[in-house]
Amino acid sequence: AELEMRSAVHRGRVHFGAFGTEERYAMSVVGQPFSETEIMLLGAKGGELVASTAVVERLGSGFVAREVPDPTETETGVGLHAIDEISHSKSRYMRIRGEAREIAGHGTMMRDLASIADDALHGTTALVGLSGEAGCGKTYLLAPIVDQWLAAGGFGVIGHCRYETQTTPLAPVTSMLLSFAGVSEEASRDEQEATLRSAFGHYCDGQNLEELVELLMSRVGNTNTSAMAHENDPRWERLLVTIETFVLSRIKEKPLLYVLEDLHLADTLTLRVASRLAAMPRTQSFLCIVTFRPSANLEEFVVGLDHQFEVRNLGLRETRDFILNFFSEGTVDEALAIKLWERTRGNARQLTELLSFLRDRGLLMTRGGQV
Repeated sequence: AELEMRSAVHRGRVHFGAFGTEERYAMSVVGQPFSETEIMLLGAKGGELVASTAVVERLGSGFVAREVPDPTETETGVGLHAIDEISHSKSRYMRIRGEAREIAGHGTMMRDLASIADDALHGTTALVGLSGEAGCGKTYLLAPIVDQWLAAGGFGVIGHCRYETQTTPLAPVTSMLLSFAGVSEEASRDEQEATLRSAFGHYCDGQNLEELVELLMSRVGNTNTSAMAHENDPRWERLLVTIETFVLSRIKEKPLLYVLEDLHLADTLTLRVASRLAAMPRTQSFLCIVTFRPSANLEEFVVGLDHQFEVRNLGLRETRDFILNFFSEGTVDEALAIKLWERTRGNARQLTELLSFLRDRGLLMTRGGQV
């Protein structure tokens, strides 16, 4: 027999815990949102993920969703949307954080990165790699560098390589270009094309401009309708040159920080763009930082990095400092620190999630300056 999996996501306040008597109880979830989620599942097809309107609105434009009818007789009143994919046209310009967070255990690395960023702001191009397993703290390390760069008057943009876009040539690069142009998905196709021509007409013209606009128009709204499906199409090489020319021209206008996360998930053409950036003259106000997990397909690219930092999980002492910074306290119970370190293996993301969970539920307390 064939098995089909369906998923439904909803949000709302529920009661979760052990329900029953001392003789018999069970862990369960109780509440209207839970009951509505069960009904939503009936509207999902095999292999489909559906979400309520409340979830889709909370996600914003980060996912591609379409409204689908509710085939059940019971009206949930929550709206039903099928989630098709992650939106890969959503690179964003960076902003300074409203609140900075201390990062325990990586002080030397942070100082080295700050020095590299300062040199890049003053005209020494640098290509930097941050490698490490998922959740080890690579994104945490990026945050203060972004603040430093923007505070000095530079501008930055971030792109994400994703598993879902590995077969979409230049997905994270085109998302960066669309962000630069400021294309609105709500505008008409004619208006979108006019916006692209206005934004990039200063940097390229003729056939190069036409091919760039064609590619970017195919990515607006995640339509991906470009005729250049095969990576061996000669137009791709011309586009790579156009993109490199654009980056070089943009750097002359203002110091540029480009962050490309999860490079191990990049498509072949995005790796070629990264390699071209690695070969740029080292006399520009340009800083490119890539994050990645160790991967055989990146070995050739890694050789071209100016600086590479391996980000590891925290040791027990760093975990203790991390907890103190998290709670802004002076000491932490040693047994607690050991337990949390063993449970998370010093993984910064897991540690943050666990501390937040325990704090929000009142399971971790501070008393007299001690956690």
